[in-house]
Parts: sequence; structure tokens; C-alpha cells
Amino acid sequence: MGHRALGAAMSLALLALATAVAFAGYSRTYPRWWEAAISLAVLGGIFPMILAVNTRIVPVFSRRDWVSPGLVRLMVALAIAGGWIVFAGRAQGIDSLITIGSAASLAAGVLFLANLARLFRGKPVRPGPPLPFPEQAQADKVAIGFTRLSAIWLLAGLTIGLIVAIHTPQTGRWELVWAHAMLVGFAFSMATGVTYHVLPRWTNGRWRSIGALKVHYYVTLVALPLMVLALAIDSQALFHMAAPLQAAVIALWIGNCLPFIRKLPRPTAIGFGGAVAALAVGIGLGMSFAVTPANGALLRPVHAELNLFGWAGLLITGVTYYLAPRFAGSPLHWPRLLPLQLGLTIGGLALSVALVWLRIEGHDAGELVGIAHLACASGLALMGVMVAGTFASKPRPLAVPLQMMKPPIIR
Repeated sequence: MGHRALGAAMSLALLALATAVAFAGYSRTYPRWWEAAISLAVLGGIFPMILAVNTRIVPVFSRRDWVSPGLVRLMVALAIAGGWIVFAGRAQGIDSLITIGSAASLAAGVLFLANLARLFRGKPVRPGPPLPFPEQAQADKVAIGFTRLSAIWLLAGLTIGLIVAIHTPQTGRWELVWAHAMLVGFAFSMATGVTYHVLPRWTNGRWRSIGALKVHYYVTLVALPLMVLALAIDSQALFHMAAPLQAAVIALWIGNCLPFIRKLPRPTAIGFGGAVAALAVGIGLGMSFAVTPANGALLRPVHAELNLFGWAGLLITGVTYYLAPRFAGSPLHWPRLLPLQLGLTIGGLALSVALVWLRIEGHDAGELVGIAHLACASGLALMGVMVAGTFASKPRPLAVPLQMMKPPIIR
């Protein structure tokens, strides 16, 4: 993608996340808005952001150039459009819009895989990013495995989304099947692959154990399919087996990444640390659902907000603070707004989760839930404005040197 197109895509993804958080805050008054918000966050926020970032990162680590820049731009545009169309359909209860948007999202996913296939059929045209340490070569292989898994789950999740939009099966929890395929299968596997590639390069730190990375990968191969199957056939017995395994997957990722967090630049470290904390609490709630199924019916909104808006939203915040200036070739625009942005995002999220929990327990939170969500949404929207300003600035040398090879500019 070109310079301006990349900045626009990243800003629009953050705007979609902000809109999703805002609508989720008023889902008690307007029940349809909850599913609309989840769809927009996943399909309009997380999915396009991952595609946009990969337009620059994939050429670096593959050592190749995209074959068709036009198809690369088209896949990102379809992802953005699909997310907003599904959101409009769910918010207004228009099934035809949900189907059209789901089809556009699936087309974006197919284009992503097709672009990757065409890219990897070509021969390398440049050296890859230097290894910070010799063992990083093994870590890169594990990262590639997670990236391949994410592609498989992306296709599965988008296909499930389109099928369910047309006809929802009478048995099984298919809304949860879709959510786990997209958020845990696609987004988490992609995030794992990227972090395993870049954390040593961004921090000059070493992995404590390459074996732990490999164990994480092999447990993932078992845990997520078992979880999705349990939800698809609505089997509590399978869920009891899948939940601890999925918790182990999360714990392994957190344990592998924790030593690097304090070495990251401060804004990135705050976002990354907040994401890890939200994920740890969210997966703890998920484990409680296996032990006490009644908790699932009551606390699933808290679990969803922690994993979706907490983990995904804060991880995107942290990673964007690192990548946006380097992609734009210019220091972050309006850096004095950074404390306000982080404070609104993290503070609003923490308050909203606490208030939702209290509301579930029977305490009247009144309009405070919506206000807390709006605060978090304002933080994400502010970040989108900062990213747009960064890409609109005239490129100039960065104060912090780039710690990964500069990607080729696609014209």
C-alpha cells in the first residue's frame, strides 16, 4: 500500500474500534448493538488493521515484494467496507446487509491468502532482517507456523460468518464459534507470529526458552480446534477439556513475552502490558465458565470486553505506537496527547468492565457504563487522529532508529 493509503487504513481501523466500544456501552438499552459492536470491532477494526500492518511487515520477513499492489489495496478496502456493512446490518436488523458485508469480508480474506500465495511463489529479492541472536532463526520458524495457522482460521472464521449470516444452525453456539475462530484463531495467532518475530528485534532481548515457543505452538494445534468443536456441538464435556488447554495457550504466550515488555519504548510497553493484563483476567473468567457453567451466562459480556476491547484494543494501541512513526517515516504527531490517549483508553476500559460486572451483580450503574465506554472510545479515536497526523506529516528522521529493516515502498 502507498503511504497515504496505509495511514488511512490504520486510522479507519482505530475509528471502527472506537465506534464499537461506544456502541457496546449502550447495548443494554439497544440489545442489537452488542452484536453490531462485536462485528465492527473484529471485521472493521482488528481485521483491517492486521491486513494494513502486514502490507509492510510481510515483505520484510519474506524478502519479497507484493506482485499486485492494486490487489493489496483492494483487500484492505474490502475488509474495511465489509466490517461497516455488517455493523450497519446488525445495528438495524437488516439481514441482507449482514450477508453482503460478510461476503465482502470473506472476499478480503481470500484476496489476502491469494496475495500471500503469489508473493511466496516469487524468488527473494533482498536479504531478510538480521538475526539479533542465532536462536532467533528457530523462533522465526515458530512464528511462521503461527502465521500459517492464522491464515487457516481467518478463512474458516470468515466462511462461518457468511454461512451463519445466510442460515444459522439450530444447534450449537455458532456466534461463539465465529468469535473464537476470528479472535483467538486468526487475531491471536497472527499477533503471536508477529510478536515472536519482532520482540527480540525491537528490544535486543533474548528468548529464555525456544522450547517454550514450540510447546505453545503444539498446544495451540490441539486446544483451539477442541474449543471450537465444543462450541459447535454445544458439548460441556468437551468444553471442560478445551478450556484448560486454551488457558495454557494464553499463559504460554504471556510467559514468553513478559520479559520483553519492560524493554519496549514506554508507550508501547504500557499498551502491551495492559493487553497482557486484560487477557490474563479474561482467560481466567473463561476458565471459570468451565468450572461453573452458570458464570458463563452471567459474565460472558465481561469476558468479551476484556478479550476484545482490552487485549486486542490495547495490543493494537501499543504496536501502533511503535510501527506508525516508522511506517510514516516521521515522529509521532502531537506526542503531548499521548498520556491523555492512554489514560482515556485504559481508564475507560477498566471502569467499563468494573461497571458491567457490578451491573451483572444487580447494582444499578445507570448511565455510567455508557460514559465509561465513551471515554475508552474517545481514547481510541484520538489515537486514530494522531496516526492520521503522523502520516500526513512531512517525513523526517526519527529520534529512535528503526530496529527492523525498512519495508519497500509500494507505488
